[in-house]
Amino acid sequence: MRHALLVVLFLGLAISAHAQESSFSQFYASRLHLNPALAADRLRPSLELNQRSNLNRDFFPHSLSQVTGSLPIRLRRYQGARYAQGGYVGGIGLSIFDERTGPNAELNVQGALLALAYRSRLTAFQTLCLGMQLGIQARRIDYGLLRWGSQYDAQQGYLPQAPSPSALLAQQVLVPIANAGFYWKYDAGGLSGSNERFQAFLGLAGHALNRPDVAFWEGQSLRRPVLLKAHGGLALPLSRRLALLPNFLYMRQGKEQQWNAGAHVSTTLQGARPMRLQMGGWYRPGDAAILSAGIQLADLSLGLSYDFNQRNLRFNNQGQGAAEIHLAWNLGSGSLPSNPGHPLF
Repeated sequence: MRHALLVVLFLGLAISAHAQESSFSQFYASRLHLNPALAADRLRPSLELNQRSNLNRDFFPHSLSQVTGSLPIRLRRYQGARYAQGGYVGGIGLSIFDERTGPNAELNVQGALLALAYRSRLTAFQTLCLGMQLGIQARRIDYGLLRWGSQYDAQQGYLPQAPSPSALLAQQVLVPIANAGFYWKYDAGGLSGSNERFQAFLGLAGHALNRPDVAFWEGQSLRRPVLLKAHGGLALPLSRRLALLPNFLYMRQGKEQQWNAGAHVSTTLQGARPMRLQMGGWYRPGDAAILSAGIQLADLSLGLSYDFNQRNLRFNNQGQGAAEIHLAWNLGSGSLPSNPGHPLF
């Protein structure tokens, strides 16, 4: 009975497509999942992994994974008889994601997105990034793992060969995806590896702007609602090595909306190998409280978070929420990058 309820739940989400899209709790650590304009904000090549999983896999199992690689773009200018590197003008990034739902991963969503962003320095302290993202998404349901009410008989029980509504459903829906966004940042400047400066940032992104048809029912049309994301925050210096990083994320898709708001404390420890430590969290009203911690050491960073579920669903879920991990490798000189103003980015 429990698995039957799970099938009804996730199949209903897949067919209606009116539920809000999945997202990472560590939203600033999954840059291109948040806003394609952020492909231009990173000044080093990077490789990132984000993984999110529900810990209680007996109740509505769900996992979301993404691998992202990005490269900054610099212009070459002609000086005398040779070319020299100019300033940063943008970035390019490729993301591959995988989402699985159901006791046996009956519903799968996979895709790849290519982001291209332009970076412009407005003033000595202000930067504006504009980005777009194009890709493809495949949504697939394995009907062989589902059981339907029409396949049950009062005397014989489950009859796997009995007709089911799956004949009316497409097994896979392949759709194009178009996203776009902008990102503004104010950085008062400071020494590399210190937390001594004030920063502010604000972004807005639209996902699935082309409103692809995601209907599984044959002969039916169902346009995916546009997902809007607004995000921003501050870096408030408390001392030379200590900063407070408040930030927020607001998402709206159709009639569904969600707020994420919180703050982190960041400290930089100097030594033979400087490192940055961060701890804090977010709160999603009516949904979950999220605890997050991370460490950044030269080219490597690690972030961990846990969602403490606050919905009534937590009783069925035995009080277990979702765990998330972020790993990033930032290629460069090996020194600790200056504080970006938001958690482990």
